[in-house]
Amino acid sequence: MIVNLNGGMLRVMISETMKPVRQTRLAGTDGETPGNCFQACLASIFDVPLEDVPDWKDRIDAYRGDKRTPKCRDRTWQQHWMDVQHWLRDAFQLTMLEVKAGSIQGFDMHEECLSIATGRSRRGTLHACVARGKEIVHDPHPKNEGLNRISTFTYFVNLHPDGDK
Repeated sequence: MIVNLNGGMLRVMISETMKPVRQTRLAGTDGETPGNCFQACLASIFDVPLEDVPDWKDRIDAYRGDKRTPKCRDRTWQQHWMDVQHWLRDAFQLTMLEVKAGSIQGFDMHEECLSIATGRSRRGTLHACVARGKEIVHDPHPKNEGLNRISTFTYFVNLHPDGDK
C-alpha cells in the first residue's frame, strides 16, 4: 500500500491475517522487570515464534546495575529499538516508523494496515497492542484490557518500495 506522508510516498506493509501471540512475561510492579508485550505484538504481526523476535529484557539485563547515567533505561530502549530494526531489515526488508497519535496532519493509515499501538494500560503501565487502522485487534496481555489511550503507532515500511534490493 502506498501512503502519502506530507508529500512523500511510503510503501507500508499490509497483512490480511494476524496470528495472536500472548506475552509470556508481565511487567513487574517494581518498575524494573519489563514485560514482553512489544515482542509478542511483533511475533503476532509477522507470524513468527516469540523467541525469534528480539527481547528488550536481554538489553535490560545487560545494563542492570549500571548507575553511570540516569538515562540508562532510555539508552537500553534505543539499543533495543535498533536490534528490532536490524531484525526487521534482515528478515523482512522492512523498517519501523513510529508516529505519535494525531501528530501528522493528513497521515491516516487505511483500515487494513497492521501496526503496534502503544500507550498506558488500565494497569498504569506502558503497553503495546496490535492495531488495524485505529482499532485494537489484539492485546497480548492475558487480561485483554487494551489501552486507555493510544500514544503512538508503529508502522512497518518497505525498505525497497520499488521492489529493488
